Amino acid sequence: MELQQCIQNRRSVRKYKEQEVPNELVCEILEMARLAPSAYNAQNWRFIIITEKNKKKEISEACFSQHWISEAPMLIVVCNFHKRLRDMHKDKGMLFSTQNCAIISSYIQLLAVERGLGTCWVGAFNPEELNRIIHSPILQVPADVKVEAVLTLGFPDDKKHEGHIRNEFNNFCYFDKWGSKDAKVEKAGITEKVKKKTGFFKDLFSIKVRE
Repeated sequence: MELQQCIQNRRSVRKYKEQEVPNELVCEILEMARLAPSAYNAQNWRFIIITEKNKKKEISEACFSQHWISEAPMLIVVCNFHKRLRDMHKDKGMLFSTQNCAIISSYIQLLAVERGLGTCWVGAFNPEELNRIIHSPILQVPADVKVEAVLTLGFPDDKKHEGHIRNEFNNFCYFDKWGSKDAKVEKAGITEKVKKKTGFFKDLFSIKVRE
């Protein structure tokens, strides 16, 4: 599958088939995802692959009781081993380390789509509760590591969506300064060209930004 197709097909999947995700498949995804860029090449990301039902249930409870999370065949807990960057740059180091984890998580989502899998990025969780769980004997994560996100992973069992609800390109892209748009780009109708080329977004580009 081409990159453009992966981007178009990616969606937040909250219902999965009971089919297990082979460990070999998730390892294949992570093997490619590790090529993601990271500040100072710190590669501070760490991943805990969760398949045990009780552990998935505890994590879902910490995610504000989103019980559908525990029904996913596999969870990837994205952890931030931030010590090196924090020691180098203090608060900025924490920012860099978080950004690194976000970048590789996006790679994982697109690589999963390429392999027929679905994901959902879960960022809604109680940080204190989830970090308590990972630092407990349940997961045995070192105290200087924090959770950045939880990714659900599995074979989708929901209806295929018809498109993403997104704003038009010209609503969020400026040139040189805030609010400045390129007249040539607007005249060229770049959004219309993208719609025509992909045949994917249908009329969803008509949605405007809320004021």
